[in-house]
Amino acid sequence: MTPSPLEEEAGKLLAAVQHWLANNARNVHIATGSPDCCVCPLCQLIAVGRSSGPELLEHLTSAAGQAFAAFRSFADASTTQPDTEATEPRSSGVQRIDVDE
Repeated sequence: MTPSPLEEEAGKLLAAVQHWLANNARNVHIATGSPDCCVCPLCQLIAVGRSSGPELLEHLTSAAGQAFAAFRSFADASTTQPDTEATEPRSSGVQRIDVDE
């Protein structure tokens, strides 16, 4: 299956983030392993990025591409279906009775 341009761009973005993490995150004082960093989700994400191999990046790239493709197909399907409410009156199951005084 050939990746779509959106999947390719998502892969490039994830590769750039991983490259930045591999080269720069060690010099930045974040995700140091301190007690505060063990609670912070951003620090935990950076720690995983530092210790992960290329297989994780490939898996995340593939998953992100599939998620984008699913969202795109959902969006396409929702915009192409006719609006049934505008053409057919919807029955609510309640009968309206006008009471005159």
